[in-house]
Amino acid sequence: MKTQELVLTKENVTFVDYKDLKKTFAGQEGSKQLFDIAKLFKQYSKETGRFQSCFIPEMSALVLVTTYKHCTGYATNVVVITLPKQDELGRDTLLRIVTMNPLDLYINSYHLDCNSSIESLTYNYTIDFNKEHDKYEVVDGQQRLRAIWEFVEGKYKLAKNSERIGNYDIADKSYTDLPDELRINFDGYPLDIIVISDSDEDEVREMFLRLQNGTSLKAQEKRNAMPGKMRDFVKELVNHDFFTKSVKFENKRFTHDHIAAQICLLEINGEPCNIKDKDLNKMYMDNKDFDSNSQTARKIKRVLDYLNKMFPSKTPELERFNVVSLYILISSLLDKYVITKRYEEITKWFIDFETYRRAQAQLSPDDCDSEIVAYQEKISNSTDSFDSLEYRNRYLSRKLF
Repeated sequence: MKTQELVLTKENVTFVDYKDLKKTFAGQEGSKQLFDIAKLFKQYSKETGRFQSCFIPEMSALVLVTTYKHCTGYATNVVVITLPKQDELGRDTLLRIVTMNPLDLYINSYHLDCNSSIESLTYNYTIDFNKEHDKYEVVDGQQRLRAIWEFVEGKYKLAKNSERIGNYDIADKSYTDLPDELRINFDGYPLDIIVISDSDEDEVREMFLRLQNGTSLKAQEKRNAMPGKMRDFVKELVNHDFFTKSVKFENKRFTHDHIAAQICLLEINGEPCNIKDKDLNKMYMDNKDFDSNSQTARKIKRVLDYLNKMFPSKTPELERFNVVSLYILISSLLDKYVITKRYEEITKWFIDFETYRRAQAQLSPDDCDSEIVAYQEKISNSTDSFDSLEYRNRYLSRKLF
């Protein structure tokens, strides 16, 4: 990335009192957006005591608005910094902007990232360009942040029963459907953020668990925040080709992590057992020092390697309940038999069985294979119980042989 420095001078900086803004910029391209933003930021700055800023593409300008209190009331100043055009900067240019008079402009320096590949030029800036960008992990509020980003990206609309805001009807509106005033309001809304420092990873994860107590987070999402090497090993398994290339279901809300945790517990136990959330939680707590190179860990990877060879690409038949059942079956077979070169044979048997099961599931109970009816009940209810897993393993073993 190349760097270009822009020193602020009287030629590229306009410093104006808010009441003179319209007279100064009347008729210029982007002036309406400038007036709307300045009006909104005037109030924000007064309420927060901080300057507000944003980039206006039509003007290729950075706008800063600050409201301050003096002896007779409040006054608002607007700074408009004219930046080089997008085609003048070129692709992937780091623009460093420095003012020689920080007391007048209320800023010392800005660091703006410009990427000409973006259709509408955007600038992301942070005070003090001499520092590198920091990266942060979100301890609490990740779902809220994702909701904000996805709304802006147009992935969902506001609820159909959303109440009006002032004179505006926002029901069933996407971000781009909102009037300019509301979008500016949304974009400029200040977020309260607490930065945690001087804490190690385990302390942060324990804090996360305390913060989430009583929320609607799924159990596996909470387990992923537990300290210990068992959590790390489960995360390692999720990146195995079997999960990334073979299974049908996606890793929504850590579904792959959940299945990986279940097969870990099954292998640690050595046979079918309860793999409910409370059992998985206990496993995480009891195995904080789990050795990822242990015999148990190597066995788990060996079984997943075999399953991946059976199903080298996405397989519709590999649903959640089938993955656990197949894992138990293949793990047992590897212990008792030499099945090194029987990938295709076992795969064909499984696909044929699933095809038959699905066809039978479309029939009425009276016309359906009675064994399939019983099996169907076991994969539909209490699928993580010892009884269900033991029955399914005995049934599939018998059908295979």
